[in-house]
Amino acid sequence: MTLKDFSKRVRRRHQRVKVSPFILKNPLLTPIDLSESGIKLFSINELHMDRQINLELKVKDELLELTGQVVWSKASSSESGFYSGLAFINT
Repeated sequence: MTLKDFSKRVRRRHQRVKVSPFILKNPLLTPIDLSESGIKLFSINELHMDRQINLELKVKDELLELTGQVVWSKASSSESGFYSGLAFINT
């Protein structure tokens, strides 16, 4: 196992799923993928570290009210905007 493999294994504690069947009720944030512990979002504006964001996420017919804390944010290399990772703090 290389250091790169170990790093991926540590960072990816939960399986990620694409969010096409999910609806995030916030027009400024676009969900990219979702896991048990967090969500990856795309936004035009940068989300600052440690900011808490309240989310309403519709999964099938169930509405989930979640709070996420921004744990990373980086500019997109191909689009005008930012990708951010939020860790859920009230699941």
